[in-house]
Amino acid sequence: MKNQSEKTKLFAVLMVLILLSSLFLTSCGSDEEEEYTVEKAQTGRIGCLLGSTTSLFLESEYPDAEMLQYNNMADTLEALNSKKIDYFAGAERFLRLYTQKFDGLKLLDITFIPADLGFAVQKGNDKLRTEINQKLAEYKENGKLDEIVSHWEDCNHYVIEEVPVNTTGETLVVGTTGEMEPHNFISDGKLVGIDVEIIGNILYDLGYQVRYEIMAFGATIPALTAGKIDIIASDLSITEERKKSVDFTDPYVIQNQTFMVRDTASLEGGSGSIFTDIKEGLYDNLVKEARYKMILNGLGMTVALTLATALFGTLLGIILCMMNRSRFKVLRGIKNVYSAIIEGIPMVVILMIVCYVILGKVDVSGVIIGMIAFGLVFGNDVCGAIENGLNNVDSGQYEAVSALGFPGALGFRTIILPQLLRNILPIYRASFTSMIKATAIAGYVAIQDLTKAGDIIRSRTFDAFIPLLIVAAIYFIIIWIVTLSLRWVEKSGERKRRNREVKLD
Repeated sequence: MKNQSEKTKLFAVLMVLILLSSLFLTSCGSDEEEEYTVEKAQTGRIGCLLGSTTSLFLESEYPDAEMLQYNNMADTLEALNSKKIDYFAGAERFLRLYTQKFDGLKLLDITFIPADLGFAVQKGNDKLRTEINQKLAEYKENGKLDEIVSHWEDCNHYVIEEVPVNTTGETLVVGTTGEMEPHNFISDGKLVGIDVEIIGNILYDLGYQVRYEIMAFGATIPALTAGKIDIIASDLSITEERKKSVDFTDPYVIQNQTFMVRDTASLEGGSGSIFTDIKEGLYDNLVKEARYKMILNGLGMTVALTLATALFGTLLGIILCMMNRSRFKVLRGIKNVYSAIIEGIPMVVILMIVCYVILGKVDVSGVIIGMIAFGLVFGNDVCGAIENGLNNVDSGQYEAVSALGFPGALGFRTIILPQLLRNILPIYRASFTSMIKATAIAGYVAIQDLTKAGDIIRSRTFDAFIPLLIVAAIYFIIIWIVTLSLRWVEKSGERKRRNREVKLD
């Protein structure tokens, strides 16, 4: 316990030092930078959203530039601010929003590849596509579409209107990222934005109920083609390549692309002390719009996913171990092939295969998807732990059980099992903590876990450090509690074993 307490104090000290040093280095960075121009972009470092139409344009028109692609807009903006990139290429509406929100950013005087944004439906779903197109045409004619778009022009004065919902009728699942302000984002715990307001009103008028699934941008098309969602409403540009996989509605918005760069000339002196920055950061990331609730909800999902995975994986590990020790060669072969496959495929790929291939047509909760995906890997680890434990029980112990005349089950429970658990628990504990950390990728398949909650908050505040520090601290606490609990079980078993030895003496 003393060592664990010292580790906890050391972690707390390290977190404080990291926080202070990060803020200090950020505030003390040099403002002396070269002027970034459109011409220099040809050989510059350009950041953009992974899988976006902008990335395709840059590959063809800026072949000598160093292009870096990021999973979301918040990461790209952070890369620009931290000087990992010099140009942020993206939709003008997004980038103009950032210049309104933050000092030290400006748009270059260039626009390129006007992009038509449309809603995507499954290939061949002509009925739904036609229904949406008819409503879009109606909204364009009566001015409702322009009115909705105008609600989101000024980031300081959004006009957030309640979108009506139906309580009866067929339910359609709409996939979106929830991280692309002003098109789709979380405000006061609700999903809002241009895309959400347009598609919400259309589906209401058509008599459908709506359920939204928040997922990574790159996961939206795989989710649609797999049947996990019915519509994509997430600032999706209409391209010929994407038309091979999905069907698009008519465009509802046309937006230009441009470059955003740092503008140090517009920066004033520091905003205040480091402690003031910390206070403001905590307020923006936790208190404002009750964002701490997203962290709590994400924590609940992570805990539920962890417990479900632990149960399923442990049972699967026992079954795999029995197969490996079976006298039937076929069962042993199946187990060996299974282990080879699981050990040879990255966890994130296994997660997406389970979600979009194995359970692609099945309507199940995110916890079930995560439980199966993470449980398949954890079960293989548990099997290895049990095998190791069995191999380290001396063969003489089995002979002693027989010599003492114990019935099979009683002998195993009283003599073999305590030794087996003593050998298994250290490995099981390490596998358990690795599994908890692996669940951080659950957001790839629309599971709103702790890490995803931090990503959503970052997409609103564009503060990379504090949300990540909060998420890291919570994961540390969870793993610390699990580690203490399993060590207590180990020590408890060891005490019972010593007590039995004393009585026998």
